[in-house]
Amino acid sequence: MEIKPQDIVVAIDLATAKALPGLTSRVDSTLTSRAIAERLGLSLGAVSQSYQRLKALGLVVSDVGTSSGRYRANTTGLREFIAHGIKYYSHPEVVGVGPGMATGWSAPPMKGMSLMVPPETPYVWADAGAPERGEQITPIHKSAINLAKRNELAYALLALIDIMRLGKYREQEVARKHLSDMLID
Repeated sequence: MEIKPQDIVVAIDLATAKALPGLTSRVDSTLTSRAIAERLGLSLGAVSQSYQRLKALGLVVSDVGTSSGRYRANTTGLREFIAHGIKYYSHPEVVGVGPGMATGWSAPPMKGMSLMVPPETPYVWADAGAPERGEQITPIHKSAINLAKRNELAYALLALIDIMRLGKYREQEVARKHLSDMLID
């Protein structure tokens, strides 16, 4: 079974849902397929198919103790996939210069997290309403922007993914350390 870019975004949403305001328990309604589909701007069927692919690859597991068919992210597997596989799976395309949402070391959640200096012209995901201007790159999936706007931890992880996709070895090593600190069980 082949993984799709939207599957990574679904897995990150599952892994970071506990950071959402108002989450009362692991089986909170914010973890339902419908809630995830609405947050990401995906169809319910697309989320269901993502679950099936992610489950086949071991990146999500059925949430033990619930009969509702809910899943949770296998954060260890997801962390390993992002740290070592994402750069081979998805390389970003530079599409021009314009307004967008900052990503990589320039993303607001990443400011002050590292001694790595952001590039002079920041990388951004194209977003006409965003205040930042920079070199526009394609995100891992178009739904990544929706998730980043709603969940700061997810935004930071998506920015790290772009560092893994764009960065040189040293930058990737620093990003791997931050990934290990942020994506915990």
